[in-house]
Amino acid sequence: MGSYSDSLAALVTRLKGHRAKDCMLSEFNFAEYPQLEGEGQDTLPEIRLLCPLLDEQFRERDTLKTSTSLKLLVSTPRTLGVANLVQAVEKVMDAVERVPVTNALDPHLSATLRKPVSMKLEACVPSDLGLNAVVELTLYPVKIPLRGRRSV
Repeated sequence: MGSYSDSLAALVTRLKGHRAKDCMLSEFNFAEYPQLEGEGQDTLPEIRLLCPLLDEQFRERDTLKTSTSLKLLVSTPRTLGVANLVQAVEKVMDAVERVPVTNALDPHLSATLRKPVSMKLEACVPSDLGLNAVVELTLYPVKIPLRGRRSV
């Protein structure tokens, strides 16, 4: 796979793994496709992957800095309040840094990142369906892409 897609695939695999019975995110639904709002109350709580943004800064032929900024939408029922939303965000942030089942700490996403993942709660937005938190993850891929060779 490619420079950016390796770490993205590792993240998706990790989040899916944490949805297994008795794991951190077992009560969450997970959607890999972008959509700003859940499909119904029965889908909450939910984690939704939004479109990634790639950042490259070049100097002549070599890449100096690369990262992937990825946003997760974490949604909970409105009736449970903001504290419940923050608890859901905390679970998701913990799940990103831990291996499913064993819960071993791994902030480098199975060795796909050169630096630990950075996370921040970017925004909280109420909607008719629920409360939505936008969590931004910054991934620093191990594979430094070269011009014309990102997918190699």
